[in-house]
Amino acid sequence: MPKGRKTISVNSLIDTVNNMLASGGYSREQRQSQMVVLEKVLFDTGNYRGYRLLSKREVPVAELPSINIDQFGEPDPDYKALFHLTDDTRVQYHKGTV
Repeated sequence: MPKGRKTISVNSLIDTVNNMLASGGYSREQRQSQMVVLEKVLFDTGNYRGYRLLSKREVPVAELPSINIDQFGEPDPDYKALFHLTDDTRVQYHKGTV
């Protein structure tokens, strides 16, 4: 019996990478690699819909967020403070209709 072609949905891949980017256990370099692969798939399939930055409450304790916002979700009025001590690999990709 021949083996069939195996595929996964783009949304499933987005969910998997988003979970990895928000969780602990991965280095910054590993998260960057995951982002490169996901963005390649999203652009190649016409499914890139952008991403949003994760706040401190959305990343593991003692790890850097990608944006500094207050407990109400409001950005710091000082633009430099928004990105002081942040990690640009802490993002969540948007899903489209795939």
